[in-house]
Amino acid sequence: MVSDKLIVHYNQHIHKEVETHQWLPEGQITVGITAGASCPNNLIEDTIRRVFELRGISVQELLK
Repeated sequence: MVSDKLIVHYNQHIHKEVETHQWLPEGQITVGITAGASCPNNLIEDTIRRVFELRGISVQELLK
């Protein structure tokens, strides 16, 4: 997640890394995150934190 306007990710259908622009829509959204059993929990947490960061939301403030 480079920014709220650009994400670079692997496209498994064409077997290469691609850029997707305007990937994070404006307004309220629901985000689903999936991971395999071998994925470390900290990577999932980092992903969630990054989405909040891109929206300008402090995770620390949410935990208070």
